[in-house]
This record gives sequence, structure tokens and C-alpha cells, in this order.
Amino acid sequence: MLHDRPHSPIFLMDREDILRAGGDNIHLAMQDVTRTIALLQGGQAGMPAEISVPLAETAGPSAKIYALPAWLGGNYQTAGVKWTAHRQIRPTDEAAAVSTTLVNCLRTGNRLGVVASEILTAVRTAAVSAIVMQSIPFDHAPRIAILGAGTIAARHLAMAVELFGNAGSAIMLWNRTQQAAHTLAAHYPRELVRVVPDLQEAMHEADIVLACTSAEHPFILRHHIHPNMLLIQAGYDEAHSDAVTAFDHICLDLWGDFSQTSVKSLFRLYREGHIARTDIAADLRTIILDNWRPNMGESVYFSSFGLNIFDIALASRIIRTTQETFTPNLTEF
Repeated sequence: MLHDRPHSPIFLMDREDILRAGGDNIHLAMQDVTRTIALLQGGQAGMPAEISVPLAETAGPSAKIYALPAWLGGNYQTAGVKWTAHRQIRPTDEAAAVSTTLVNCLRTGNRLGVVASEILTAVRTAAVSAIVMQSIPFDHAPRIAILGAGTIAARHLAMAVELFGNAGSAIMLWNRTQQAAHTLAAHYPRELVRVVPDLQEAMHEADIVLACTSAEHPFILRHHIHPNMLLIQAGYDEAHSDAVTAFDHICLDLWGDFSQTSVKSLFRLYREGHIARTDIAADLRTIILDNWRPNMGESVYFSSFGLNIFDIALASRIIRTTQETFTPNLTEF
């Protein structure tokens, strides 16, 4: 639990501070996700509706800044808000999203810390994917393909190498721009990661596909889907509607009121009438708490919407860790 003494320091944490506090530890992030889902199921956590304001027209027609609040009871006892700008028009070397998370004590409202949260968003997204990947039965070591070479893809690749890197076959990496894929793959031995230039090859060979691109138009088509495939869509709009409906099971992290407004492709398919609420086979609650599993050989599509409640959980943990190991070099305010 976070300390809330009258004179406790309030931490302003950048990327390096977060890494020192274990912010990129995939195992701890998976624990945070699991605990948070249990709290949410038990009514000890919640996510009020998001609000947004538009950026200037020069930033892109649908570019917005979102305020994403959440609260956590249990051992967290925190409330927070993730403030994130989603950009369309930006320099090529800058991220599509810029985000900061502010955490307060749930009991007193006192500020506890402010965290630069891009890395936490990437890690909690990879943690959700890891939990889902481990829930799917395979009769062999699954072959994995990662689509994309940005921040989310890089964190998924690190997760896949750590958790599945000894599976016997190299993790495939595909990106529209091959140079970006080669640059990312260069951080790993060739026997662990190999760049695949052809999308069809990656989709055909992989049992697990992690789609982590910023594509604004679908490129995963119905003919790419095969039995016993798990496709996790962590990006924006990779899968065509015909591809999504070709799966035996459609799953997601959580269904909520955001299904009426979210630009994520699964919710747009719902609003356009391609799928119904009853088509959803499972969410994280049934996967984690009820041990939902598909039958061997069935294909699963999982839409990773991205729950801000996980950002608050991870931020709370690293602030607590920093409190316990505090040194005067950290910025206070």
C-alpha cells in the first residue's frame, strides 16, 4: 500500500526512474493485471467514463487528448487519471501517443506521484497479451509473429522473447517498413528473432499473431485466418471485419459503455452491425477468474482495448517501490 504521510515526497518520474523501479518487469505487470481484474470483479475498483478534448486541426482530424480516470482499493488504495494525447500528424521519430499518469491517495486525496506513462502503457498492454497467450491450449510450442516495430511492438517482442523465447523457433517480426523491423530485431540474437518480409508468410506460419501497428486501414484479411490461431489486436485497425468474424471466438479485455464511442475497430464493428454483444465469448474476467479456455484447434480473436485501470495499478506500484527506496536524486514537487 502506498504511504500517505503528511510530509511524504511526491515523485515526478521519467522513463529512467520508472525502469529503476521495475516498471518494465513483465511478471510484476501480469500480477498487477490479475489483481486489478479481481478487484474490478469484486466492486473494489472502477473506471468512470473518459472525457476528451480535440487537438488543433493541424494535429489531425481525429487527434484528441483523453482524460482516463480510475480507482483501486485492495492493497493499492489509489485513484488516478491518465492524460494522453493521441496524435495523427507528427514527426516520424515521435510517438503517436504522449501520456502522463497522476496518482492520488484514495483515502485522503493527497498527491502521490506523476509518472511519464508511455512505457507503462506498453508494458501493461504486453502483460495482458501474455496472460491471454498463456490461456490458449496448443499441442506444440506456439510459433509467434509480431506485426509492427513501434513502442507497443517492441515491448511485446521483449515479452515474447522472455516468456516464449525457448520455444524452439525464432519469433517472427514483420513491419511495413523493413528497416524499422531490422533495427528492432538487431537487439536480439538471430536465433531468437527473425525479420519476415512477407506478411502472408508470417500469418501462415504463426500460431500466435500480435498485431501492434498504428495502421488506420485493415490489412489482416479472412484468408489469413487458420485453425488454432490466436490473434491479439493491440493496435488501431489491423483486422478486417470479415477476418474478425472468421474466428471461432471473439474476445476482449472488457465490454463497457465505451463500446458506444471507442474508435477501436471491434467496437466500430459492433456499432456498424457486423457483430453483436452476444458474439463476445470471453473477457479478461472470464479468462483470469473463471479459467475460460477455447477447445484445442479453435481460433481466437482478442481485442486489446487497453484499460486505463491497469495504468493506475502499474503507476501505483512503481511509486510505492520508489517510496521504499527513495533517494534525494528524484524530482519532488
